[in-house]
Amino acid sequence: MFILKTIAASLCLVTASALAVNVGSVTTIIPDNAESISKEIKNESDAARVISISVQRISSPMDEGVVIQPESPDEILLTPTRMIMPANASNIVKFYYHGKKDGLERYYRVTFVDEGITEDQNADADKSGQGMTRAVVSTILVAQPRNKNIDFDYRDGKIFNKGNAALRVNATGKCLKRTPENPKNQCAQNFYVMPETSRDIKLIDVNDKDFHLGLWDLKHFIPVK
Repeated sequence: MFILKTIAASLCLVTASALAVNVGSVTTIIPDNAESISKEIKNESDAARVISISVQRISSPMDEGVVIQPESPDEILLTPTRMIMPANASNIVKFYYHGKKDGLERYYRVTFVDEGITEDQNADADKSGQGMTRAVVSTILVAQPRNKNIDFDYRDGKIFNKGNAALRVNATGKCLKRTPENPKNQCAQNFYVMPETSRDIKLIDVNDKDFHLGLWDLKHFIPVK
């Protein structure tokens, strides 16, 4: 899965656990053949929460990514943008992609602002909420290219993504460096390769007979070695 400011599964962001509300996966992907996707969020706390949600287009989910203007006002839309979630409740946020149908993968930062509330009630008044604790977390939304092209090359421990959609790499095998904490000497690497970039498999002996390598495009697995 993608994680903001890096696209490797092992790299990190402020995680969803920083919220009292569980926002699920840190990556949401709108497939090339879909115009919308839903994301479930859950309030697993014992108190009501106020959740505000916003989205910004970014140039890249990597460290160098910056906020950029969308190409049209309705390029990416979401609903709802604000909700009050009772304790132990869940709700759905839906994202809509109305952007160009071309060969460009687009990335967005989705920001959740989670605020606790207290409820005061007297004989003559309705309940009123007062903001209390506040947490902010960002996740990634990806709109795959409408004209998606999956193409790659593997040579000597390096994956080259020659296509226009990010691919998730799954590599397993014997570790290059043995450690007492890993007596079976088994390592795994999971990371994303951005379009038109390459990544090295650095922790695993790629020449060993037990080395296995595969790629994921959403739920489609592509065996490589």
